[in-house]
Amino acid sequence: MLRAFRFTMDPTCAQEQVLLRHAGAARWVFNHALGVKMAAHQQWRHQVPGSRRCGGTEA
Repeated sequence: MLRAFRFTMDPTCAQEQVLLRHAGAARWVFNHALGVKMAAHQQWRHQVPGSRRCGGTEA
């Protein structure tokens, strides 16, 4: 049998600010890493001959 518990968060104003800063930093890191990955993939596609003939449908 599985049990689940649900809790609500009720942060203070200071805690809420820290949580918002953390969420913003996590979003920035994710977007930055995604941009680096996409740039590396585009560079790879241009270096590999015939990569566009392999049936890829990427834009």
